[in-house]
Amino acid sequence: MPSLFHSSAPADCWLRHIIAVVLLGMLCATIYANGMFGAFLFDDLPNIVDNPHMQVTTLDPSAWYLAAISGPSSDRPVANLTFAANHYLSGFDVFGFHVVNVIVHWVNGVLVYFVAVQLWGLLRTLPGPAGKLRVAQGEPPPGPSLKKGGGIKATLRRRAKNRDCVPSGEQTKRHTPLPLVAFLFALLAAGFFVAHPLQTQSVTYIVQRMNSLAVMFYLLAWLCYMLGRKTPSPGRRWTLWAACLVAWLLALGCKPIAATLPLLILVYELYFPRDLDLAWIRRRVRYLLAAVLVVGLVGWWFLGLQPPGEFLQEGYALREFTPAQRLMTQPRVIAGYLGAILVPLPSLLILTPHVVTSTSLLSPATTLPSLLLLVGLLVAAVKFARPYRLASFCVVWFFLHLGIESSIFPLEMAFQHRTYLPLVGVALAVGWLFSLLATRFLTVSLVGGTALILVLGFLAHQRNLAYRSPLIMWADVVTKAPDDYRGHYNLGVALDDLGRYVEAVECYTRSLSIHEKYFDAYTNRGIDYMRLGLAQQALDDFNQAIALDPDSARVYNNRGGSYSQLNEFESAFTDYARAIELDPEFAEPHFNRADDLRFLGRRAEAIEDYSRALQIFPGYTEAWLGRGISFAEQKEYERAIRDLSVAIELQPDHAEAYFFRGTCLGRQQQAALALRDFDRLLELRPDHTEAYRSRAVQHFVLRDYDAAWRDVLRCRELGGEVLQDFVEQVRAARNGGD
Repeated sequence: MPSLFHSSAPADCWLRHIIAVVLLGMLCATIYANGMFGAFLFDDLPNIVDNPHMQVTTLDPSAWYLAAISGPSSDRPVANLTFAANHYLSGFDVFGFHVVNVIVHWVNGVLVYFVAVQLWGLLRTLPGPAGKLRVAQGEPPPGPSLKKGGGIKATLRRRAKNRDCVPSGEQTKRHTPLPLVAFLFALLAAGFFVAHPLQTQSVTYIVQRMNSLAVMFYLLAWLCYMLGRKTPSPGRRWTLWAACLVAWLLALGCKPIAATLPLLILVYELYFPRDLDLAWIRRRVRYLLAAVLVVGLVGWWFLGLQPPGEFLQEGYALREFTPAQRLMTQPRVIAGYLGAILVPLPSLLILTPHVVTSTSLLSPATTLPSLLLLVGLLVAAVKFARPYRLASFCVVWFFLHLGIESSIFPLEMAFQHRTYLPLVGVALAVGWLFSLLATRFLTVSLVGGTALILVLGFLAHQRNLAYRSPLIMWADVVTKAPDDYRGHYNLGVALDDLGRYVEAVECYTRSLSIHEKYFDAYTNRGIDYMRLGLAQQALDDFNQAIALDPDSARVYNNRGGSYSQLNEFESAFTDYARAIELDPEFAEPHFNRADDLRFLGRRAEAIEDYSRALQIFPGYTEAWLGRGISFAEQKEYERAIRDLSVAIELQPDHAEAYFFRGTCLGRQQQAALALRDFDRLLELRPDHTEAYRSRAVQHFVLRDYDAAWRDVLRCRELGGEVLQDFVEQVRAARNGGD
């Protein structure tokens, strides 16, 4: 085994690579095994679960095209296609979604490993601490720099003599083997990246596949550029660079953070192939301007070719902070990211960090110190760039890849998944530090690095437990950030999904006590008041919501429902009409108005509104049910049965649809079919007294008097009422009468 990690043979190099890939896969699988059944939550819902275009069930190209470009993240078609593929293969089974996310994370770890391998090859020719690594392995220190003259022949002779040295691609085609220390550098860097607890938000949080998938293609693009840069074959070089372009376009199709690749390539060129030759930058200033222009054009395209000023104005209209306040707050946000990276305690890991906005450099007091910290890091990176090349490059990497999401764009103030790509730089720096230690204390480096990765992996494994359900996640958020009004709101939403409306109302009330103008909290609390039969309180909340947003069709529709509960139907109809006026393609106010019209006995008008709701949304199960009941009340049983059958097809466990269809079938003298519906209904709702009473009637029609009597008794046991005349008829029939 020792020879494997010291051998220069290509076969041994590839065997080391295979070992690394397998170890990273085992590490990734172990860490994320307990997150494979984590529920959909937060942005998973609008982007995946509630996005009808994601529910692809055929290979029809038009369906896949709509899946790619529809929904809240229509500018991320590649990631959207993977979600649609998950649904096509296994529906909304979360296991399949998590499997893909974990595989993507594993691949990213492997890419970090191979990026580290390539960087090691370049480090071996640089001065500074990297030279110590060479000397420790018995290699002569580097001679004069190639650009200073007189050193080229000596350097080439030294490289030819030293088979473990990694020459530049223009000078050799030989395979580059990895010595033991280099193997540790690459493996520990990749292991740190895979195991870090901050990564859980890009792995276990399903929708953030957009983030991890973008990073996968981004790293692949950069690796292709690096390989193309060093290969002596023009054909192979252009093939790799073409692959780089394709991978970059795929990365852009996942998330706009990939727009920074041209700048990364320039930084990479300056730091490594060009050996920090600033004259090269001056000579190639046009390339720098071209890179900036490309990034700008890509960004403009993601803005929908909208004028930047207009985009910023519209975006910040939805925020509670100004562009200047966002820029002042970001140093504290980035300092918080660094704290969570260096000390990833469970208390620092949170789905939606609550950040107090900086209103000046002195408010909060941590604003200026955070800014000075970041400036100090950048100054140190520049000052020590030559002797500590990789460390300096990693600092630049970190800031470069926060450049989009921590800048002036009107995004949420902070999300920890934004550290996924910047963490690559931190991981490389950690691997480099352990490789320095390994030159003298190999065992200490190996044990220390392994222990670090195991501790990080354990913390990540524990963090996955918070993703088991939305309730657990949002309880975690409000525990760590009790003043986060959105956290309390989302905890209320999770409680609503469980039918715990009283507790949900308490959460919305807590949210409003922190932020008294929170539109969504008023709306959801009003809906819960309606569910609890507190129509007047609901009406008060909807009035508050309308005052905050007078153009919300959703709130007018909800207020119409509260008026309906108060039997103020004319006011309800006025609100439904206003909701329809604001959003003509909103099906729910048509449905709600139809329900009220049916209650008032205006069935023809109700059927018209149900039909309009179904025209807008053909999958509206309750509208099919309502229209079917309306037809039944008009004694149009065949039309009623057709509508109720559609409702059952859309929702096979819809108990009421079976009840009304069974009733209609009975009226049509189809007792056997009616019995089948009542049987199915009682499988779904064993306590449905009306179903027992109705089934007793059908048994009586079919002269199965014993079964009819059993249903009569069961109905009475459950507290239901049965007409005494019918009871006497059944009793007489069982006693021999017919």
